Amino acid sequence: SRALDNKRDVYDDLNREKYVAAATEKAKEVLHRFSTQMVEELVTNSGGKDCSAVIRVALYASGGADVNRDGLPDTITSGGILRSYIQTFSFDISAGHDTESLGLDTKAAGSFFPSGSSEVYASKDVIIAAGRGYHRHPEGSWSQSTYFLAYKLQADGSAPSGLSIGSAPGYVLNQFSMDEYKGYFRVATTERARWACVESSDPSVWRSSWTRCKWRRVSESKSQLVVMKFPESGTSEYSGEMKTIKVIRDLGVTEEIKSARFFDDKAYIVTFRQTDPLYTIDFKDPENPEVTDELKITGFSSYLHPVGNDRLLAIGKEADEKTGRVTGFQITLF
Repeated sequence: SRALDNKRDVYDDLNREKYVAAATEKAKEVLHRFSTQMVEELVTNSGGKDCSAVIRVALYASGGADVNRDGLPDTITSGGILRSYIQTFSFDISAGHDTESLGLDTKAAGSFFPSGSSEVYASKDVIIAAGRGYHRHPEGSWSQSTYFLAYKLQADGSAPSGLSIGSAPGYVLNQFSMDEYKGYFRVATTERARWACVESSDPSVWRSSWTRCKWRRVSESKSQLVVMKFPESGTSEYSGEMKTIKVIRDLGVTEEIKSARFFDDKAYIVTFRQTDPLYTIDFKDPENPEVTDELKITGFSSYLHPVGNDRLLAIGKEADEKTGRVTGFQITLF
């Protein structure tokens, strides 16, 4: 974009028509150089002769997504589909290797990813990257969103393969906020409170004489648990996208998730602002989870760990019940 900036000296004496013509030629040159370099790097990093190990970008634009005036799918807005590139490598740690070079026979796979940051969840079957972004709605508003990219791990040691992509409202806290269970992907997210400069006729609250608006909260923070199903390859409905099956909304309105943990058919979620609601969610029916219990205590838990079949260890902070101010360390056994 710098090469096309109309404030550069090279464009100073050009009118709009001549600038557009000059910028178009420059764009062709820059894009050709960029795409050539990108393909060369992808082939090199994939350890092959082509880009066959690269998961197709088209997955992110599938499902009949609306297209905006720039020709980009509205569903992907966090800096664009090519924001970053994620790679996974697999190797057999038990296999023999060259003791002189300590080299390992690695297999690689990768995909472009519409986020500059990510949390990673891993099980014996899948690796899932979760990246923060924003979702643009048809009316022009924006909301916080997390994008997911799932790789399927291969039992024969071959390169991981692209399984699916998906998205959910809000942001995940860490890897413990995600879980794969019986073909379902479960994730707990928080949509943080949103602030905006709202137009006002009262000059006393204006941020400045030219903005004429008042800075205020327009929505409260809220959390949810989202259940998605991985696509089944070979079916007529296969698109490469996770399908949202169930959403449990409004967990801890005005609060944020401080910890989450999934254990087979149970999930535990802690939200906090002044007190700590601990939610227990039953997954006996994976497609219809239910909140079965809610316990409010002071402070909050930042890590949850199972102790046997009927105990839950929580490690976190004690806090003042009225102000939410942290007062010390806390360990609780439920």
